[in-house]
Amino acid sequence: MKVARQLLPAILPLAFLAMTACSQLEKPPKAIRHYMLEYTPPHIAAGQRLPVSLKVTPFQSVSVLSSRQIIYRQADFRRETYIYHQWRTPPADMITDLFVRDLRRSNLFMAIAAPGQHFPVTHVLSGRLDQFMEVDHKKHSDAVLSVTLTLTSNDPGAGIAGILLQRNYTYRRAISEPPPLGLTRAMSLAMADFSAAAIHDIHAVLVRGTAPIR
Repeated sequence: MKVARQLLPAILPLAFLAMTACSQLEKPPKAIRHYMLEYTPPHIAAGQRLPVSLKVTPFQSVSVLSSRQIIYRQADFRRETYIYHQWRTPPADMITDLFVRDLRRSNLFMAIAAPGQHFPVTHVLSGRLDQFMEVDHKKHSDAVLSVTLTLTSNDPGAGIAGILLQRNYTYRRAISEPPPLGLTRAMSLAMADFSAAAIHDIHAVLVRGTAPIR
């Protein structure tokens, strides 16, 4: 009995640690929150509706943006990700879907074929997502969106002359509230900026060689 009493001070801490470990193992994992860009389709100044049909191919992305991870940059040569926050879909897929929606809402083109849709088209639009992340500075942070668009004619005989437009669009929007929600709001605004500018440019390029629908 005396030996047991002597061992009690050593046993109690071990028992407490074991109970604590078991309670931690029983805790459910922390839920991951998912985010999507949201914005009103940009208002495009009224222009002539063109007799063209556009096929939007799935946007590609640089390899670092191929997952659903939300990336932020705090220093040169470093990229970090949020542990419990992710995009609902990979950024390139999200950008593709939103851009298709905005092209259709503009009512400037006869038809827009989304990825997976198949009907005759006059032109093909492809994109590459170059940047889609939070960039932290000493006193502020920005959402940075960079997309390169290429518009080509679907005429098989056009060759290199079939490339009608290739342009990079880069936008920065200040993050005014804690991320990742603040990042999502700012990135939504950057996406709206890109969409409005790109649709305007596509229409301007095509209007030079087409006639309005009668």
